[in-house]
Amino acid sequence: MPRPRELPERARVVIVGGGVGGTSIAYHLAQLGERDVVLVDRAELTSGSTFHSAGLVGQLRGSVSLTRMMMDSVALYRRLGEACGWVECGGLRLACTPEREEELHRELDSLFNEQNVSSSLEVTSIPATFLRVSVVV
Repeated sequence: MPRPRELPERARVVIVGGGVGGTSIAYHLAQLGERDVVLVDRAELTSGSTFHSAGLVGQLRGSVSLTRMMMDSVALYRRLGEACGWVECGGLRLACTPEREEELHRELDSLFNEQNVSSSLEVTSIPATFLRVSVVV
């Protein structure tokens, strides 16, 4: 674990939490020209909950505004490139019930039709006879 650094007596902006949210806020404030920012975390940056979902950047969300936010995040990761260690590789959404499949289609229709978003996407249905699920308790 890195040695604790001495904190300044004061700062214009103090951000508590060095996960994806806190580091994103610090980054964007710096991009806007704010230089008096202190980010504090109980341990190392991104060592909390963010660590457990590292690299999971699904862009399709339940609302257009959340989907747009995730798309903006991906655009930022593309700009940062190798500096942040992110590799873009796509994603997979599974619907285990007809209701969830219908919900996914509604989300896609909203995204593609209302927001003029383009993507390489394939929607495939797999007959239930090909699926076998084992639950061990």
